[in-house]
Amino acid sequence: MIGRDRLACLSVERRAACVNSLSRYLNSVPVLGWVRDRYDHAAIPIRVPERRGAACAHYQPATAGHRPQFCAVFCELLDVVISPEPEWLMRTTLIDTGARLGPIAPTRQERQVAMDILALTHEVASALGPDWVADRGYMVKAHAVLYGPDQQILYVTHDDSHRRSDHGGLHIRAAYGELGRNLGPSEGSHVINIAATRPPAAIAADITRWLLPDYEQTLALCRTRARADTLRLAERRRTLESLCQQLAPAQILRGDRVSFGQSGDPVRGEIRILHSGEAELELHATGAAAMRLARHIATRRYRSDQEQP
Repeated sequence: MIGRDRLACLSVERRAACVNSLSRYLNSVPVLGWVRDRYDHAAIPIRVPERRGAACAHYQPATAGHRPQFCAVFCELLDVVISPEPEWLMRTTLIDTGARLGPIAPTRQERQVAMDILALTHEVASALGPDWVADRGYMVKAHAVLYGPDQQILYVTHDDSHRRSDHGGLHIRAAYGELGRNLGPSEGSHVINIAATRPPAAIAADITRWLLPDYEQTLALCRTRARADTLRLAERRRTLESLCQQLAPAQILRGDRVSFGQSGDPVRGEIRILHSGEAELELHATGAAAMRLARHIATRRYRSDQEQP
């Protein structure tokens, strides 16, 4: 269903009084700069044949269809030459009828940018500072990576969108590597889009102004959390080793657990150190030992865990 706001914005039809006026109108499209830059055959003049009558307006057999690239180019021309509304209507109609829309050909400059993405990223790295380096990315399409002096990682991708306005764009996204495990649910989404045709120094300036401040602040927060996790892990390890000594013979198991005793002992079980620092006990005791444990727990139930026994 087409929304009323869409229908209200549809442009009027382009009408021509004669074949010559229609020919002039159609030939005004290929002379547009972006059309000539994108399609080499745009220099070929368009010839409008005269029709023989109202029943012979189309000379192509009814069974023939248009290729996906033609459909995509036709929609793009509707968008730019007339307005976005008829383009949207034509695109949705083609898709609803099963037509396929192929990719739009890149311009010469965009093709060159895609091939030279690594060279461009090297120049951006030099503009960012002497400690920045660039390397080839892992993606099949144009992709490179910027590495900063303080664990900064920036993925640089050449935008391959079907929209004409998106061609020639650099999609620059911050990454965190191993520090990413310290990100919160809504943290770490730092992305900017820059025209690939801009000079490397201007791209580096935009990265420095719009991307790095928030990214480096989040990166520092991840480092702080990582250091705190390291301290907690070390503290848990010391606690596990101390428990092993006091409950010997005992052994440290995976999952921050200590196992002590064996089958037939009056008391045996496991102690697990949780991430919060608390301990979780699983005890197996004979009747007499169980009563002694219960009395001991009862006497210490309301005392501080900081008090020595």
